[in-house]
Amino acid sequence: MRPRTTSSGLLSTAAALAVAAAAAAGLGTATPVHAALLASDSASNYTSWPGTANVGGTAALTTYSPIGNGTGFGTWSVSVQNNVNGPPYAGAFLSSSSGGYFGLYANQGSTGTVPVTTAIRQFSSSTGKAIGTLDVNQAFSVELQPGQGQFGIGTGPSAVASMSLDTISSTGTYTPVFTLAFTQDASNNYDLVTTITNSAGSKSYEATSNALTLQQLQSGVNAAFALGTAGAYTLTISPAAGNTSLTGDLTYKGSVSGAINGVAIINSDNASNYNFNNLAITAVTTPEPATLGLLGLGALGLVLLRRRTSA
Repeated sequence: MRPRTTSSGLLSTAAALAVAAAAAAGLGTATPVHAALLASDSASNYTSWPGTANVGGTAALTTYSPIGNGTGFGTWSVSVQNNVNGPPYAGAFLSSSSGGYFGLYANQGSTGTVPVTTAIRQFSSSTGKAIGTLDVNQAFSVELQPGQGQFGIGTGPSAVASMSLDTISSTGTYTPVFTLAFTQDASNNYDLVTTITNSAGSKSYEATSNALTLQQLQSGVNAAFALGTAGAYTLTISPAAGNTSLTGDLTYKGSVSGAINGVAIINSDNASNYNFNNLAITAVTTPEPATLGLLGLGALGLVLLRRRTSA
């Protein structure tokens, strides 16, 4: 016999399913209920970048005048170490192709010195939105390799493209708290190696289900670092628009110790450009305890309804 369902039973079903769906959207997959944009900047905000080289710059160290647009960030601090006085060069540039992006290059010259181009951006607290230091339930994100360029990395021990989240002092020096670095393994078909460094040390990912391939990085990815309680974090690498090589998200979890108040993007001893764009900080609104209670009530309602209709 088909069980009878009263109108009150239908109402209970709708209410329970609504609560369960809302809870699943916010809790079941650990997806934030709402993310408010606190800081943002992109290459489209600039007509030139990184500024002009300071008077007195040398091949050993060249710094650029501060420049910064967007909201919620301080000015850029760009420097180039060991820029040889002739081709190949090291430096930074602004591209208007593919919607625009920032780029760093660091080609090694014949002198054997290692060129390093560094772009540092401090988080600003002047907006009144408490961005100065990345806080719990806030996330920093950046798009890496926009424009889908032919990105590659040299095979020397100093050849690396990286992004670090840092403690930046009042004098501009930075101490990495978290680092995401890319190298290539010459001994294994030049596979891309992704290395994450946090408070527990370093761990590398290569040619595994949880590792990026060179083609996936070349096609553009978004890297989002979300800070939780007690230093816990989740790093999510997802495909940027137009990236058909990476079909899902890669997720890495760990913990960090130390305040994060800026980011450094670095290209070292690398003949290929390291491009980036669309920096952002978002504040994640998490469910309140009352939502957890509603989840429990919704689940209980479903159980009671099933018992009732099967009786």
